[in-house]
Amino acid sequence: MPRIPVRAPLTACSLAGAQELTKQLEEHSRLRKVDEDAELEATAPTKRLIVVANRLPVTPRRARDSGEWRFDRSSGGLVSAFLGVKNMEITWVGWVGVPVPEEERADVTERLSKQQPFSCIPVYCT
Repeated sequence: MPRIPVRAPLTACSLAGAQELTKQLEEHSRLRKVDEDAELEATAPTKRLIVVANRLPVTPRRARDSGEWRFDRSSGGLVSAFLGVKNMEITWVGWVGVPVPEEERADVTERLSKQQPFSCIPVYCT
């Protein structure tokens, strides 16, 4: 019965091929890590900021035809200054600016929490 070697000796050709393959795998791994890091950096906020101001960065209005609440971005300087801020989660706390009936506050609060680029937490003054 012929004996089969457990490990075949590497020839110069197969050694060079293995080294080249190792180099390619390392480069692929490095590039994949760079891509993953870039994706994480682009999607994950790096800091959190809570702005407490007298007004929210949006002005609520009722749509004439449907009566639904609509939120238009305010044109104030503080709002404009934060529009260019990237990689930061910004939450804005402030007065809504108009009277909101008690029975509609839960809906308005939920919709304001989903505003972009700033999540809003309304303060209702009665």
